[in-house]
Amino acid sequence: MNYTKQKSYRVQNRSFIAGDHKVELKWAGSVNLDDYSELKEAVNQFTSSKGKAVTRWTSLSLGDRLNVIGEKASINIEGLMFSTLGIYDDASEALHGSLYGATFNYGFFEGKIPSNTKEFTEIYRNKLLTLFFALGTSIASLLEVISEVYPTDKVKEFARQSGDNFGALGGYIDNFVHKGKGDRGIG
Repeated sequence: MNYTKQKSYRVQNRSFIAGDHKVELKWAGSVNLDDYSELKEAVNQFTSSKGKAVTRWTSLSLGDRLNVIGEKASINIEGLMFSTLGIYDDASEALHGSLYGATFNYGFFEGKIPSNTKEFTEIYRNKLLTLFFALGTSIASLLEVISEVYPTDKVKEFARQSGDNFGALGGYIDNFVHKGKGDRGIG
């Protein structure tokens, strides 16, 4: 919670510099930390001894973080694990500007460079299916956590519907792959 509090404060005034270029995002208002002791405590907790923002809320690996979430919230973390494979790794490569990150969505690294529009369209479709599946599993997991923390009937119903949709999507993908339409899978 403290990491989230301080992050929401810090994102109100940020900048990015690359060479001679600088861009800034600034909130027009202001917040005096001395007026909000909990926020000040959170900012101090995630500020290094050199005065820089601590950019990670924990030193645990991604797998360990997911395990903690699964243990504390009693949710099925496989969906989040799939999201790590389907979104996080590729997004990280893209954000870090690697050749793979700039071109993975074209299917160049799946064993065959598409030679025509039909092949490219199929690769693109499979990438979108993977993305939607990973996003859906992430949302389902988030709803499970919210349902456990705030066990209202409305949230429970959203979580149930999300689980039903997740199951239906899994069945659709299984049928798609087993009927020979998706010999290469969905990713």
